Amino acid sequence: MGKLLVAAKRLLCRLPLGLGMVEFCKKCGQRQPVVWTARDELWLAVTGSPHGVLCPGCFDKAAEAKGLFLRWKPSVEGNRRALLNGG
Repeated sequence: MGKLLVAAKRLLCRLPLGLGMVEFCKKCGQRQPVVWTARDELWLAVTGSPHGVLCPGCFDKAAEAKGLFLRWKPSVEGNRRALLNGG
């Protein structure tokens, strides 16, 4: 069931934020407007659970506490052609 929840979370992350779905970081309590994902193995290694929401800053701090030092790499989802054509 844990893999199903992670898959559902990934699907929900692709929805536009204008749908009224707002998530909050479970560590700092701040609104989480940034859509980001981590591979299942990394998320489980850092959090120990397939559940929850962390902002990138709290996830990074939790990873460092476990001896994992992350490198963040932005990626584009959606209309890559618009990016290449300048908008």
